Amino acid sequence: MCDWETFTRVVPPLGDGTHSSLVSFLLEFGKKHGESMLIVYSRNMKQLVKCRFHGGLYERLEKIQECDHDIIIIDRHRGFFFLKVNYLDEKQQEQTGDPRFLLIQEKCDIAKRDFDHLKALMMEAGMKKRKQVNECFSLHFPIIAFPRVRKEEKQSQNALVLYEEQCQSQEHFETWWNKHINQKPKKFKLKPEAHLTLLAIFGAPVYVTAVLDNEEAGFQFLTERELEFLVLEPTKCIINEASETRTMKLMKEKARNIITKWFSQRQITEAEHILVLGSTENAMEELSETMPEWIGRSAMATYSTWTSKSLEEKGNMVSTVIQRCLTFCALPSIDIINEETRRDDEISKEEPAASNLRHLYLDHAEGYFWLFSPQDELPGKVYAELNCSYGSEVVARIDRSKPAKETTWLYQAEQFIKKTYREWETEKTTHLVPYVEDRDEWIKKAEHDSGIKAERSLILSLYELGKRKQLPMFITYNRNFAHLIKRKDVGGASEGILTGEHDIVLIHRELGAVFMQVKNLDTKPSEEKPSNAEKNSDSKLTQVEHCNTAGNRESMKTDMKRKNAIKRSIKAAEGQLEKDVNSLKAAIQESGVDDINVSLCVIALVNVRRDEVKEKPLCDSSPPTAFLCEEDLKSEEAIEHWWDEHIIPKLQNSIDSRTFLKLLAIYIAPVYVTPAHTARMNTQKLNFLTADKLDILVNGPKDFVVKGAAGTGKTWLLQEKIRNIVMSWFRHESVQDEDEKIILICCNGILYSHLLDTLPDLLVTSAMAMRRRWIQKTQDENEKRRVKDIILKNLIVCCKKHEIDLLYGDGSWMESYDKARSPSEKEEENEEFQTANLVWRIRNVTWEIFLFYRILLDSVVSLPPKKKERWTRKADIIQSLFRSFIPEMKDLRFLNEKIWAIALEGLENLDQLMNEGSVDQSMLEMSLRLSSCRARVTKLPEIQSPVLLDLEKIFKTIESPFHHVFVDEAEELCCSLSDHWLDSLRSLQKQGGGYFWRTYDPLSPFSMTEMPDSLKKELEDAHSLLTVLRNPVSVFHTWTTHLDRERDVQLSFPGTHDAAYKREEILSGHDLQGPNVERFPVHSSNLPEKILEILREKFGSGRHPGDIAVLFADHGDFLVHGERLRKEMEEKLRVYSTTRRLLVHHAQSFKGMEAPIVFLITNQRSNRKGNIYLGASRSTSHLFLIDMEATEQEDEQVNREQRKIRLATLSPDILKKLLSKVNLR
Repeated sequence: MCDWETFTRVVPPLGDGTHSSLVSFLLEFGKKHGESMLIVYSRNMKQLVKCRFHGGLYERLEKIQECDHDIIIIDRHRGFFFLKVNYLDEKQQEQTGDPRFLLIQEKCDIAKRDFDHLKALMMEAGMKKRKQVNECFSLHFPIIAFPRVRKEEKQSQNALVLYEEQCQSQEHFETWWNKHINQKPKKFKLKPEAHLTLLAIFGAPVYVTAVLDNEEAGFQFLTERELEFLVLEPTKCIINEASETRTMKLMKEKARNIITKWFSQRQITEAEHILVLGSTENAMEELSETMPEWIGRSAMATYSTWTSKSLEEKGNMVSTVIQRCLTFCALPSIDIINEETRRDDEISKEEPAASNLRHLYLDHAEGYFWLFSPQDELPGKVYAELNCSYGSEVVARIDRSKPAKETTWLYQAEQFIKKTYREWETEKTTHLVPYVEDRDEWIKKAEHDSGIKAERSLILSLYELGKRKQLPMFITYNRNFAHLIKRKDVGGASEGILTGEHDIVLIHRELGAVFMQVKNLDTKPSEEKPSNAEKNSDSKLTQVEHCNTAGNRESMKTDMKRKNAIKRSIKAAEGQLEKDVNSLKAAIQESGVDDINVSLCVIALVNVRRDEVKEKPLCDSSPPTAFLCEEDLKSEEAIEHWWDEHIIPKLQNSIDSRTFLKLLAIYIAPVYVTPAHTARMNTQKLNFLTADKLDILVNGPKDFVVKGAAGTGKTWLLQEKIRNIVMSWFRHESVQDEDEKIILICCNGILYSHLLDTLPDLLVTSAMAMRRRWIQKTQDENEKRRVKDIILKNLIVCCKKHEIDLLYGDGSWMESYDKARSPSEKEEENEEFQTANLVWRIRNVTWEIFLFYRILLDSVVSLPPKKKERWTRKADIIQSLFRSFIPEMKDLRFLNEKIWAIALEGLENLDQLMNEGSVDQSMLEMSLRLSSCRARVTKLPEIQSPVLLDLEKIFKTIESPFHHVFVDEAEELCCSLSDHWLDSLRSLQKQGGGYFWRTYDPLSPFSMTEMPDSLKKELEDAHSLLTVLRNPVSVFHTWTTHLDRERDVQLSFPGTHDAAYKREEILSGHDLQGPNVERFPVHSSNLPEKILEILREKFGSGRHPGDIAVLFADHGDFLVHGERLRKEMEEKLRVYSTTRRLLVHHAQSFKGMEAPIVFLITNQRSNRKGNIYLGASRSTSHLFLIDMEATEQEDEQVNREQRKIRLATLSPDILKKLLSKVNLR
């Protein structure tokens, strides 16, 4: 407790979701008034002090605040206070009059005796004289609280009592405290020596832990972080702890804590059981020999505080309970994850509970399930299955006050099915997944392939059959279900899912799973050697030839070919069906549920008559097989007759709803799976697509425009579409060296930097999930390198406007990448990889130069004649410079200086350079990026050759280079580039059916005011996204229903937004309330201290900087206060150069991103509007509104800083030239 002299602290620590209580009231009071107080709470303070050498008696306040408990307040300026909290049971609360008074008096007498007992314990614990004890008290009697007892006329005398009225709110409590405690006439100050002794007596025992050494009886102390973890972490979580020593300490300490608390009560609990699983027998054997005795010492100390049994009796009791309830079991690592451990009412060493591990944490919500594993060693699917983690993701949970429910992948998938198909158990309808939007077009596209056409017709016929007959059924189709299930935690691969051949699965609510294989008869001879039967047939034909005509011989050959083709088709279908059945068995076994069998297999021979097929009796095959033939598809009546005659009679076994749900989870949910590649600073668990997003990904047209408010998933949708395109490159065994360039354009530097860091890794991981179907495990590393090369060759990420600290001037944009990666990440990246990554990043900037050059050419066309002539000449010079570029450093330097000279030519003022139309803006952006490339390449000679070759190739590009174009937040491009950007991108896209998707935010102030009529029409006709999934409900309402029009720049200009997109129609995609949004007034000089105070109060120690975003609603406020705030906070949070910097920026620059903890700083001056909508909508969990009071001088400084901001991006030589040409006043 390094700040014990200056701050208010609570021990054990409080969770951020702690309900109103006297402890939280005291903490709030102390923080508000800057008091130096230590608040300690316990069920039994006397017991805590008596067991001070053993510890283990801590627990979170929520567990005890509705029960009788003790609170100690050690106030440096007012002394020591003992507060006894009493709760009456229902029968006691019914009493009135004298019985009620006598009951209260009895409770008060008990409190006084406890108070006197504590004084005696203080002497026993270190204060040798009674006078020294008495000097600690300014109040020589206890404070007694009855939070659920109303104050009556007849009250206990000689006691200071808090009743229900004073305990119901912070305000009422503070009023009482100020009157009875703070306003004492005599000023009291605790002596430093006494203060320290009190901290040791009452605070230190909470941290005590015994030494795990049977030969030594000493003790040591938990760290604050360890105690916070042991007290506050949810009952179910993954603990990402790389240190084995620390892992063992936390695990042993938690077990000791649980058992010690059993012996702290008069009635010992024996029905609970603790199972400790490890991966090695030696480790478990060592723990089984040491832990019981170690825990026993703490339990004995606690037990001795209230029992009068002899030492031997106590020892036998403790030993018996621990032996019965504590079990150690060694399982290999893979078994710990895959095996399920059954939990019975009684567990012993003879039955170590090794058969139902997953259900242990699903069936016992109040018990602990802690899985210790470094993240990089834990299989991804397991990490995704358990949805609550510790470490850098501790604040990623929406509400820490709610108990976390840990789930398997199957459980998550089941929950998704329930949420997406709310009437899955009762409705009588058929669903087609993925859904086919334009069915006629789908059939038409298969005209050239009769087999695919027949297959698609069958899928749609079954769908129409299900709808007509109101069958409770799901129909899904995929190229390979076995592979779909294997990559169930990766998802994707929806690109082109409507093309090619498919397998079909029908999941009927009553009849179960029906697997279908569609075969269009192939009469080509098999490449395999003919079988004996075929040889005999050929021999017979040879004999018959002597007595038949040539026509008969040809007819018999044709018939034999057809029969052989039918046999081959049936054999291939049976082989694939066997794989599908086995994949289901594997999925069931892996998920750890009861066996689920396939009800029926169907072989659909769409151009074979039934009399040509020899069906086996049902008893001859398992699962039974049925055939669907040519005549069954001739009409609606025919397929309905086939269903009634050939399917229903063969489906003799029915399934229950639980099995139906599991089948849907295994076959339907994986279609919706997507990695949680949100714009977060850290990793999230597995996620699922919404139905509308899947529909867009599968059926969305090539030219597509989407509009949606913040948090509706626009940026994510573009990333997911790119991911699916890339996965389609790797779906075949043979991988070509792809040339299918994808360009993604975003509009702010923070999102751009995040995409550079995360998107390639996401694409490589997804592509490798496809490749592992074809490669051996030993080939993994080489294949991964090859896959990454292909992706980096074809992926281009560009940004319209970089932030100062991410690009420009000295190339510091690349240094931010280096800082963002941890030392361990850098060690893992070999030199070859780092070089390739740097070259790729500079290549992206080179493409930006090319884009702005093309936009410049398109912009010149629309200029007035006088200006057009001047800029046409400039454009011709630039084109000549690009086409004559030689890949040498001297040429790059010459090009850089020449481009700047062209940019500054004719410049009259700074505004003209900044934002006077598309030509000036394009010219400036080209110049800045060239300076950046030159600076970076100069610093890194090892990458000069590949970078210069890239520059030459891109500058000399003539043909349209891009296959697919994706633009995020397109409304911002309109601000400075009008509609020229759209014309340029269309001209740069190859002809041939690639995707061109754009997203707009219709609530942005740029949406309509800066748009030409052509783009206004595009925005009005765009597909609307109206469901927000990012924010908890409390945050969602902050920027939808509760936002003040006068305070937000987005709302202050009526008529500027898309009239077809209404804020009141936006919906929250879930009902998770989340923490309340809180508002704090603060002076600008106290910003860092206030934000850090809120972090300490809400999240304790150990908050991860990557979880925090501090955003200024006003750009000018950020320019004046941002850097100072960031530096001071990073110093306090101990953000080092090797870790990610704390995100402090203005809200506009954080578009497309999100963070669990957002501090949004607004200016209290009524005439200052800001991006409150953009800032508030970034939060995934906690939102704190900071109302900053700035001085007049600071507000004046804002105007000056805004004018200077772009000058900071220029290199010194360019700035010198600029200053000599323009008037900056």
